[in-house]
Amino acid sequence: MAALFGLSIWTPLASAQTVCPSRLFVSGYASTVHVYDACTGAFQRTLDSRTRINGAQAIKLGPDGHIYVVSENTQKILKYHRDTLDFLGEYVTTNGNPTGIAFDSQGRLYIGRYEASAVSRYSRAGALIDEPVARNTAVLFGPDNGLTFGPDGKLYIPGYDSNNVVSYDPVTGAVAVAIPSGAQNTAGSRGLLVAKDNQHLWFTAELSGQLFKFNVASKALTLVTAALIRPTGIAYAPDGNLLVVSGGAVAKLDPATGARLGTVVAVGSGGLSLPTYIAVIGPKVSSTAVEVIEYFNIGLNKYFITGRTAEQAALDGVPAAFRRTGARFTAWAAAGAPEGTEPICRFYLPPAKGGPNSHFYGRPADCDLVRATGNPVFEYEGEDFAVAIPLNGVCPSSTPFTVYRSFNNRSAQNDGNHRYTVAAARYNEMTGKGWVPEGPVFCAANAADGTE
Repeated sequence: MAALFGLSIWTPLASAQTVCPSRLFVSGYASTVHVYDACTGAFQRTLDSRTRINGAQAIKLGPDGHIYVVSENTQKILKYHRDTLDFLGEYVTTNGNPTGIAFDSQGRLYIGRYEASAVSRYSRAGALIDEPVARNTAVLFGPDNGLTFGPDGKLYIPGYDSNNVVSYDPVTGAVAVAIPSGAQNTAGSRGLLVAKDNQHLWFTAELSGQLFKFNVASKALTLVTAALIRPTGIAYAPDGNLLVVSGGAVAKLDPATGARLGTVVAVGSGGLSLPTYIAVIGPKVSSTAVEVIEYFNIGLNKYFITGRTAEQAALDGVPAAFRRTGARFTAWAAAGAPEGTEPICRFYLPPAKGGPNSHFYGRPADCDLVRATGNPVFEYEGEDFAVAIPLNGVCPSSTPFTVYRSFNNRSAQNDGNHRYTVAAARYNEMTGKGWVPEGPVFCAANAADGTE
């Protein structure tokens, strides 16, 4: 449910899948990356030869929608086409035995380096930026392949040899111990996975045979099962159950109880040897164009935009409260948005929590900063749409329509509101009315100005 100026919107659940569209990728440290049907576990192929992938570790989707694989023994991060599985080149060459990788909301790559006991950060172009988590074996020793960003925006790093999990805050730069060494007899911290409730992390401790749920807010660590054999990689199956590497096989577990429901990939299937990491990846979602519509809230004298069709229908159903201004611009659905665009998130600031009864829209970096403040006034409402971003105030030829932003400058009255306009004349008109001009913020493929 999304709250909008007191109006509640419900969206229907997605229909059940009838065909398994996903692949299960399993890293074999002593073999290569193996590809299976994610529903049946049937072996399909190897991703590449052991000559190229040697010491297979983490597998992640990148910001471009393609697959990135860690080859620890060659010290490389390799790139593959998400659909065809073709090799697309070497992305990064590093040192210190890379194991885990994670991409942040800005598309930067973080690499956990086991022997270096450090984490390096790279730009989207693959250039080394810095080492935000430096070697300090008193805190982190042997970062492993479960490296992942948690629901709180922090990077979580399993310390295999320090038997703990460490967090890194990319906003403040703070490094802290999230799960202390040996908590509940854990040994060999390995796999991490964000839970579907977006509040917990699944966590495997290989040497103690345990699977846990970790609450990122309360820091509570709950044992789910200790009946596993050297558990490493962990992922969600298409049916919502858990897949966990245990005893050299990929087992399916009940996420509520930890009970074993069966074996998806048997020991040695397809030549698999020493599995370390698993990932379930579906085909890339096609880019879907959406119309972002501007509304005027009559009672509050405020403007509002939305790219959500269900929300638009709801607002159109209450013409006494909301009316269309006629302004609109074309964007993309955030899921499956094309390269060169960024998802735009949305926060609601409700008056019940001291907010101005308005919304804030932001790019990924903006969203991270808002979340990092922990300010309860900002209620996250997900990603609304995706757009191209102006470079030095200029939109590219593929999305030539500029979307401007103005602010009504009423923060002191707790009545702030932004307006997004698609015509320079309308933008200048708002400036003449006393609104603060904040310049070009989005680029659209098509746009139309309104009548007010």
